[in-house]
Amino acid sequence: MIVIIGGGISGLAVAWYLQKKGIEYVLLESSERAGGNILTEKTDKYLIEKGPNSLLADNEVQEIIDEIGLTDRILYPESVSKNRYIFKDGKYRKLPAGPAFLFSDFFSFNAKLSVFKEYSNKSKGDENETVASFFERRFSKEIVDNAVNPFVSGIYAGDPEQMLIRKTFPQLFDFEKEYGSIIKGFLKTKSSSGRRVSYSFHNGMQEIPDQLAKSVNIKYNSEVQSIEKGEKFIVKSNSGEYLADKVILSLPAFSAFEILSTLASSEISPLNNVHYPELAVVHTAFKKADMQAVPNGFGGLHPKKAGLYTAGCMWSSCLFPVRCPEDEFLLTSFVGGSQFEQEISYDNDTVRQNVTNELKRVYEIDGEPVFQKIHRWKKSIPQYTQKIDAAHEVLESLEKQDIYHTINWEGGVSIADCLKKGKALAEKIEKNMNK
Repeated sequence: MIVIIGGGISGLAVAWYLQKKGIEYVLLESSERAGGNILTEKTDKYLIEKGPNSLLADNEVQEIIDEIGLTDRILYPESVSKNRYIFKDGKYRKLPAGPAFLFSDFFSFNAKLSVFKEYSNKSKGDENETVASFFERRFSKEIVDNAVNPFVSGIYAGDPEQMLIRKTFPQLFDFEKEYGSIIKGFLKTKSSSGRRVSYSFHNGMQEIPDQLAKSVNIKYNSEVQSIEKGEKFIVKSNSGEYLADKVILSLPAFSAFEILSTLASSEISPLNNVHYPELAVVHTAFKKADMQAVPNGFGGLHPKKAGLYTAGCMWSSCLFPVRCPEDEFLLTSFVGGSQFEQEISYDNDTVRQNVTNELKRVYEIDGEPVFQKIHRWKKSIPQYTQKIDAAHEVLESLEKQDIYHTINWEGGVSIADCLKKGKALAEKIEKNMNK
C-alpha cells in the first residue's frame, strides 16, 4: 500500500500512473479540491487563471495528455502569441527572435556580437553560479538586464541574481559542461524531444487536475498530521489512519517539514528554508473603446530596471479571445515575487489601484476597469537558490527510508515537469517492486 500526500498536479499524476499499473495506493488531499496551484475561475463573461496559464507540451507531455483523454479539449492560443514584448526605454518593444535578432535595434551591436561569440566562449562557472552570472559570463550584462531578468521574474517570480543555474536551467548548465556552449548544445539536441507547443483547454488549465481526479482514489479534506515509522508507516490524518509500505510526498517544502517533524530519524530543517515569495495575480478588463491602441501579442515582461510596479502582464484576450466579451480587453498582471517584494506588501485595495494606475498610464487607457479581480498566493513558486541544495539532500535521505517525492521544488516547477515526474516515479516504484 502506498500513501500519496498532496493532490496537486504531481500527486495526481503519480496516482494516475500507479492506478494504471495496478499498484494499490490512496491519495490524501487536505482541501476539498484537487489541483493545488492550478486554479481556474469561470463566470458568465470571463474565464481567468489564478495559477498557471498554459501548458508547454513536448512529445512526452502530449502523450500524457492523450492518455488521460484531454486531447479534444485543447485550446490553442491565437498566432499572435509568438509576439513577446519587453518594457524598454519607456514602452513595450518586441523581443526579436530568429533572424530578426540580427536586424532589430532591441539589442546593441555588442550584445548581438556576444551571442555569436558564445559558441567559442571557453569560460567556466562553478556549482554555485547564479542564473545572472551564467548568462552575463556567456553573453553580456545587457542580455541579462533586458531579457533574462524579466523572463526569470515573469515566469518563476524569481531573482536571477539568487537562483542557481544548475537547478533552474539544468539543461543549459549541462550544455556548457558537455558541449562547451549553450548554442552548440541546442544545435546538437534540437530534435530530441520534438517541437514544444503551448496551449490551454476550453475550460482552462483546471481541466487537467479535474480529469485526473475523476479516475484516482482520492480522499478530500484529509489533512495529514503526522507520519510514524514502525513495521510500516502509520499516516495519521483527520479522515483516519493509513498503513503504508511507502509514502510519496507531493507537498510544498514547508508542508513536508511540518508533517515530517514527527519522524525523529531525519534532519529535515532545510525543508523549512525553501523560499516561496508572495505573488498576486490581478485580472483587469477595460473597454477596447477606452484604449488608445489595443496590444497584439502574448504580453509584456518588465525588467527590474524599468521601475514598473508589476513584474509583467499577459494580454489574455489576445491569446484566448473567448475568455472575455468581444468589446473588452482582458489583462493578467503579476505583482510581487522575489524582485518585487515591496510592491506586494500593500493591502488588496492598494495593489488593485496601483495596477489600475499603471495599466492606464502604460496602455494609454481613458476609462476605468469594467472588471477586476485579485488573487494572492502567500507562498507562490519555490525558488531554486542555494538553500534548495540542502532540501534536496533531505529528499535523498528520505528515499532510503521509502519516503519518495514528486514535487515542484525539485526537478522543475512547470505543469509539464510535474506530469513527467509523476509518471517517472510510478515507473520507478513498479520497477523496485518487481526486483
